[in-house]
Amino acid sequence: MGSVEVAAEPCDTTLTITQDFLQELLQKKVTNFKVTLGSAPGDNYMSVIHAVEINIHGKEAPLHILIKCYPSHPARVEFLDTCNIFGKELIVYDTWIPKLMSMQEEIGNEYKVQLAIPNFLGGNVVNHPTS
Repeated sequence: MGSVEVAAEPCDTTLTITQDFLQELLQKKVTNFKVTLGSAPGDNYMSVIHAVEINIHGKEAPLHILIKCYPSHPARVEFLDTCNIFGKELIVYDTWIPKLMSMQEEIGNEYKVQLAIPNFLGGNVVNHPTS
């Protein structure tokens, strides 16, 4: 399977998720994958979320990930561009959470806070600084 085009939401263009993209993201050989909507219309997310079930070469159980994408709805784009929410969120996942976890390791397990967050595999923000 080479790629899957997913209709993100009624007024969006399609997003193409490719096998090459997933292999680069995971740094593993992907044998096949299935893409579905990761949230239902009306769930009130500002972004478009895709659920991806990935079969990795040599692994029995599939890997399940979510891919969060920028919407193309004009009002949402304008709001997100003005607030740079994706840039701020990327900084939290890419910089602040790893620093928090590192600081907690330094002070010991007695004070360690377990965060209820998903593993972060990577991210990119286009047309905005991430600061």
